[in-house]
Amino acid sequence: MNNNCESYLNASRKIADSLCGLRMQSVLVHVVEREANVVYLITEDGGFAIDGALDGEILRIAQLQTTIEVLRGSGMKIIEYPPFGVFLQHRIHEVREIGLPWKGHGWEISFEGLSGKSMIVQSIYAAPKPEGFENCLRLGVAEYQWDIGRYDSSPGLAQRRLHSLF
Repeated sequence: MNNNCESYLNASRKIADSLCGLRMQSVLVHVVEREANVVYLITEDGGFAIDGALDGEILRIAQLQTTIEVLRGSGMKIIEYPPFGVFLQHRIHEVREIGLPWKGHGWEISFEGLSGKSMIVQSIYAAPKPEGFENCLRLGVAEYQWDIGRYDSSPGLAQRRLHSLF
């Protein structure tokens, strides 16, 4: 791993740790043509940006040095991303690094009170890249399940349950 990559990652990891406990007030996305270019996390402690570095192969987290209004005033197209609305007004519980540099690097953000969901911001290069998209972000809401007993329809399950009653 080159020194620039390690430098970006170390700085981002420190900022990621500092996000824990902050309340998510807004999540916005800078769009270039159809591509998600930057995700802005707006908290009571200011704004943070998740964007691609080193040709989009790693995602860094940086504190905003300006406001969204100034960015919009400069002509940037910044929109709300409705799927991330579920996280608004929740406190960030943890920010975890996912993937690897040059192999789908990104961040997973979990929130207090939402144990079954998390926000994913990841390099487009995390999976087979869709045609016509370069150096952009993949956005997602992960939904987790831990009680999967209701999906067990194996033969004899009902009988085993019935026998356990007697």
